[in-house]
Amino acid sequence: KGPLREPVARGLARADAVVLMGDGEPIGALNGFNKPVLRARLAPLVNLPAGRYVAFAGIGRPERFFDSLQTMEGVELADAVPYPDHHVFEPQDLAYLMKLASERDARLITTDKDYVRLSREMKAKVMRVSVEAKFEDEAAFAALLDRVRP
Repeated sequence: KGPLREPVARGLARADAVVLMGDGEPIGALNGFNKPVLRARLAPLVNLPAGRYVAFAGIGRPERFFDSLQTMEGVELADAVPYPDHHVFEPQDLAYLMKLASERDARLITTDKDYVRLSREMKAKVMRVSVEAKFEDEAAFAALLDRVRP
């Protein structure tokens, strides 16, 4: 979804299935789509250590990342700083985040997507949360993969 991506109708014409992430309602363009429609959620690969965190993210919907952190046991979100999607982190951004974490007595945490864009020095000061898609119907997902596996 987005202005630089292919039109939904064209993508659906080529699709073997559709994966809906989260609880949102399917788009109207799925009316008449007669192939599998699977639903999944992002889930952390590992549990974070209990404690206070200042989260930051430059992804399409950073609030989803922040909300997911708040559902983790033992995690207290001391602050959350959204940036635009594909944000290039500048030294002043990183200085601000470090100051904020220090003031909140918290650790910095971000997404995998944002972590890879940080400098080596900054990576040493920031934790990241790796996630995976968890399908509501794992058997349907496995069956779909079996159709394309060699």
